[in-house]
Amino acid sequence: MKAIAPGPAGGRLRWVVYSPVLLAVGILLPRLLWPQFGLFDDGYTISVVRQVGAGDLDMLWEPGAARSRPVYWLYYAVLYRLAGPNPFWFFVGNAVLFAATTAGLIYLVRSGGATPRRSFLTGLLFVLAGPVVESYLTLSKPEPLQLSLITGTLVLLLRPPRPRTRVLGIGVFLVAALLLLLADLTKETSLVIAPISAIWLGAAWAWRRFRRGPTDLNRPAALLLASALAGIAFFVLRNRFSTFGLPEDAYAGNYLLEGQRLLASAIRWTGWSLRDFGYLGPLILGGALFSLSRGAFLTNPGLLASAVWMGGWVAVYLPWVYTVEYYLLPFALGASVAAAYLADEILSRFPSPDGWRRMTAALCLGLAGLLLVLSVVNNVSSANQQIMVDEANAEALQLVSATLPASSELLVNLQFPGEYVEQIRLHLIHTYGRPDIRVDYVRMEELPGEVAGARPSYVLEAIVENQPLLTVRMGAVEPSVREWNRQLEGFLAESGVLVGRIERELQLYNVNFIRLLCPLMSARGFCEADEPLLDRRTFLYGWELYTVRRTASWE
Repeated sequence: MKAIAPGPAGGRLRWVVYSPVLLAVGILLPRLLWPQFGLFDDGYTISVVRQVGAGDLDMLWEPGAARSRPVYWLYYAVLYRLAGPNPFWFFVGNAVLFAATTAGLIYLVRSGGATPRRSFLTGLLFVLAGPVVESYLTLSKPEPLQLSLITGTLVLLLRPPRPRTRVLGIGVFLVAALLLLLADLTKETSLVIAPISAIWLGAAWAWRRFRRGPTDLNRPAALLLASALAGIAFFVLRNRFSTFGLPEDAYAGNYLLEGQRLLASAIRWTGWSLRDFGYLGPLILGGALFSLSRGAFLTNPGLLASAVWMGGWVAVYLPWVYTVEYYLLPFALGASVAAAYLADEILSRFPSPDGWRRMTAALCLGLAGLLLVLSVVNNVSSANQQIMVDEANAEALQLVSATLPASSELLVNLQFPGEYVEQIRLHLIHTYGRPDIRVDYVRMEELPGEVAGARPSYVLEAIVENQPLLTVRMGAVEPSVREWNRQLEGFLAESGVLVGRIERELQLYNVNFIRLLCPLMSARGFCEADEPLLDRRTFLYGWELYTVRRTASWE
């Protein structure tokens, strides 16, 4: 590592290099100003950590779901113990994890010999990455804690070796292995570090053998050993405290190696990757064209290591049934390292006497910058949408809690219930203190019988219009909601009385540049919805609450 010169200039440079850490905190400020629990997992999280706090430690291992992530639950249990059901402090935890991961990433590349510019770009590209929005602006996601633990391991094991005693070296290694074990026990996908580090070690060996360049095998070997030990410990603990197999219908049983699933998943992941990391393409092209005759830096071991890292994280999710953006948070770390390296190399060699090569590189840098700006614009729109949806959901639950009399029945018109129905029930119990409300979803064929009982009956109906496709997750999806509301329209016109309406509007600023590829493929993945290239529609989201009165036609 080239030392930064002491004095005011060196101090200012160090400050600038780590300034993306401040930007990371700034990105979380709107969420800290408007903190809300969400309807994805947050209600279940509060339920579990309350049980853990009451001494039910079996909940840490989720035997029914065949999952083993006790550190994830312990993290939220600690937050709940400190702050109670206050979302603000949960988001403070996210801000700390985001800042720590960003600082660790910058330190890792800087200590590895990266220029200040490259180190700054690495941190900047990471905090601006698309997966950041759902990962840190929502709660109950394991990725923030998982990635912070993995980053800590990488910092300990991959930074250049320093003179230390044998005892200190063993201690550092054991701490790194412990951090990896904690990451495995936060989310099981952390086990992919073992094959990634094995490929790194094999590539380093091949690099030294066939190119005869100076290559350090100790660091990737240490990472492989640490990840192997952590993996073994993980499976021992899982076998001891949780279900080792995959019971039928368990959550973990959604991981299947099937050709059609892999193909469909690959198409969806391609859409997310192009949306969030499309700027990588021009940088790779620019690097190849500009520096091929100067040593072909595309074969640089660090760049290849980033490619292996990104490929490993995509591969581990291909067999999974869901494709959601926040799964790509670890991918974003590798993408930021690769993109910063490419951009810095092109910029450092830009004063080329070859005018054609210089112009081509400038065009590639310009296109990469444009795609990055478009990605950031889309991310801002997604962040605004996330906050708006959470606020509308929270206001709707407040309306339900304040309006419904004791021992009422609430029917949510999401006729394929998904998570929202269960989460509404859990929020009413644990956040609003209304365990007396019976929550279910609308079944059209059973609806007259449902509302004819002794309980006062209410219907909660979602409002969704102009919902974009590649954005934050919602449990109320526009095509389904439109059809279900149409089916319920006649019933509510005859028997329903509107009690309250929660509605939010958001002007979209989405640039769907990946739709330019849709003519080349069928209406799959990111081409399923017919959205404009420049989406300036008004996104409408909210809820309507109806009380249901009995009528002679169904008494």
